Amino acid sequence: MPGRPPERMRRALPWLVDGVLTAALAVLHAGRLLAAAPSDVGERPIDALAWLLAAVATLPVLVRRWAPWTVLVLASMAMVVFVALGYPPSLSGYAVLVALYGVAAQCPRRLSVPGLLLAALPMLVVYLQWRAEYTWGSALQDGLLAAAAWSLGDAARTRRLQAVALAERAREAEANREAHSREAVAQERLRIARELHDVMAHSMSVIAVQAGVGRHVMDRDPETARKALGVIEDSSRRTLTEMRQLLGVLRVDDGPGSGSGGAASAPASAGRGPQPGLDRLDELLAGARATGLVVALTVNGTARSLPPQLDLAAYRILQEALTNAAKHAGPAEIRVVLTWRPDRLEVDISDDGRGPVGGRESRGTPGGYGLIGLQERATSVGGELEAGPDPRGGFRVRARLPLAPEGATAGSGS
Repeated sequence: MPGRPPERMRRALPWLVDGVLTAALAVLHAGRLLAAAPSDVGERPIDALAWLLAAVATLPVLVRRWAPWTVLVLASMAMVVFVALGYPPSLSGYAVLVALYGVAAQCPRRLSVPGLLLAALPMLVVYLQWRAEYTWGSALQDGLLAAAAWSLGDAARTRRLQAVALAERAREAEANREAHSREAVAQERLRIARELHDVMAHSMSVIAVQAGVGRHVMDRDPETARKALGVIEDSSRRTLTEMRQLLGVLRVDDGPGSGSGGAASAPASAGRGPQPGLDRLDELLAGARATGLVVALTVNGTARSLPPQLDLAAYRILQEALTNAAKHAGPAEIRVVLTWRPDRLEVDISDDGRGPVGGRESRGTPGGYGLIGLQERATSVGGELEAGPDPRGGFRVRARLPLAPEGATAGSGS
């Protein structure tokens, strides 16, 4: 695969760098040991032990990334023993500096700072052994080199931790983005399911009632049966139109290349035809009247243009309440009152029918959305809904939907 050679090179690069560094230190130490003058007075001649100590100080550098403290201890102790045994000052302190850099680069500061003290130990022994040649200026220079090695290592560790933190934040951001996309898709699916329920529940109730009427009067009143079939035809056509719009959203969201976030990334109106609103209220009431219900409409206040989401919510609340009345109220009169107030729209639907079946406080299809769907509709636009027995008899649904201040309505539909 094309990605494998770079990955192998990335893994091999630290070994290559440390191998070259170890080889350079080995060459440096070998050269200085070979150039040492074993005949100097008071100095021990270079022997096998000197070469062994040089190897102990040099070769562990190869694994400084994986055992930094071990490498620093070996390099420092080898230097201390080398000087304490009286060998000529031919073993370089660079191995200690490299090991100190590794400790600072790999370990947290609470562990790397003591490494400075361990690196200073060979300097102290060298000063005590060769006090005449090792001046305070030389000691200061070596101390600054040690501090620089530690600072560079600590800076490398900080940069690495920052890179890891940035990568982790990027992964979290990506995970959050995917989670938000999945949540948006789930919300869109829930919206479509609610729309399908409202459309189908209302239309099928109308169709069922009209089909029953037509079947009972087919022989003795063909004209009434013909009107019932007409209502069924109109209701079916409207339902098919709305279902095509809703299913069109699914086709757009799940089309090629849409990805998991298609529903979230597409505009809310993408692939979606005009949604029903209160401009179709007369049509909705006519469908309810066609089922045999007596529906009276009262409008208080001055009607206003509504944002699409609020307009759809008001329409669906009316539709579901009328559907429930058609299914459960029996022969009844339905009172629909729309009250336009400066800050809200009040939707009130009440009937004088049978009321809740069995004394229950809610009315709806068992196992279906029913009044739960109505509550969700109102909540989705920041409103509230009450449903229950009407003290005057029958059942009542009342929703209060907030309105934007006059003049701001046009901009709230985005």
